[in-house]
Order: sequence, then structure tokens, then C-alpha cells
Amino acid sequence: AINFDIGYAHHRRSELPLAAEAYVRALRANADDHVSRFNLAMVLVLLGRADEAARELGVIADALAASALANEEAGLPVDAVEKSLLAAALCERSWVRRRTGQTDKADEDVAAVLELEPGHAELLHRRALGRLLPRGG
Repeated sequence: AINFDIGYAHHRRSELPLAAEAYVRALRANADDHVSRFNLAMVLVLLGRADEAARELGVIADALAASALANEEAGLPVDAVEKSLLAAALCERSWVRRRTGQTDKADEDVAAVLELEPGHAELLHRRALGRLLPRGG
């Protein structure tokens, strides 16, 4: 928890390399810390490391999707916090992918978010903005 707090403090002060290092330390302590991984991805975007950011967001999306499937198979209710974080991770990854020319993959993420949360306002906004960007592979 302390490394997350340190990372967040650096992030807030725009000390991005230090923030990234602290979030990585947090993940070494707990690889399942999705919030640290999410914040690391956002820092990586700001550092211009979009491919790494997309990979980190994919780790979150895969883990949360697997958790949701396990809950469903066990007849357990969907965890609202996990569902919200999954939607956020997919939303951010769709934007990163669109910005790096991976529009087909971005569109897949958009569809997945809209299935989770049909009225996801940020995603709808980003999807509209994305239509203004040139299409790529």
C-alpha cells in the first residue's frame, strides 16, 4: 500500500518516472493490485509508452474478465467494483489502441465496454472523438 501512495504522490506532482517506479514496486509486492496497475498504465501513456500501457491494461482486463466468468459459473453475483474497473481498463485501452492506429482492436474494446455498461459516458465521448482520427490497422 505504501508504494501505491508514493506512486500516487509522484503522479500528482507530475514526477512520472518516479511514479512509474513506485507503481512497479507496488505490483512486485502484490501482482493483483489492479489499481496500481491501472495508474501505472496511465503514467505510461503520459510518458509516451502506449504499447506498455495497453499491455498493462490488458492484464487488468484479462484478470477481471476471468474473475467475472468464475463468479458467473459459481452462481455468484457480479462484483460491481470489478465490473467498473474492467470497463475503465477497456475504455482506456481502446483509446490507447486507437491513438496507436490499432483501430480494429480499439473497436473490440469499445464493444466490450458497451456490453458491460451500455451508457458509459466517457467511452461514448472517446468513441466520437476517435471517429475524427484517421483509421489505421
